[in-house]
Amino acid sequence: ALFGRKDAQQLALVKRMVSDLNLPVRIEPVPTVRDADGLALSSRNAYLGATERAAALGLSRALAAVLGRYQEGERDPRALVGIGLARWQEIAGGPAGLEYLEVLDGRTLQPVGNLAGEGVAAIAARVGPARLIDNVALVADSPDLGLLELSGHAAGSFGPSAAGR
Repeated sequence: ALFGRKDAQQLALVKRMVSDLNLPVRIEPVPTVRDADGLALSSRNAYLGATERAAALGLSRALAAVLGRYQEGERDPRALVGIGLARWQEIAGGPAGLEYLEVLDGRTLQPVGNLAGEGVAAIAARVGPARLIDNVALVADSPDLGLLELSGHAAGSFGPSAAGR
């Protein structure tokens, strides 16, 4: 069965259920499909006007900042969230309401003090009438590395000085 990575919670729940119930099903995660500007595709995007859509890019840009910093070696979830929050504020802080931006264990989706293995950065926000979600896998060979290019960031541009840009 194919399940999109866009809803990390659903994917983790289905994987766990298949394992716990010993079901003869293989769950295949499918990468998040994104628009040319990096916004994760969703039927809810149709509710966004031009200004709201521009603010909605804060989700993918915040995640790109977290992923970039992770790729540079940062493993402290608090530091990673701080980088993402700075990017979110820069792009969408005014016209959109952030519900959460978290860095979690990639298997359990529970908070961790330090990422020793696979992680996930997840974000949710209300932008206009829509509640939008997105996430990225925090692993060396992340299927979300293309987001770094889409968001216009080069390697090495996620340090503390980049947070205020």
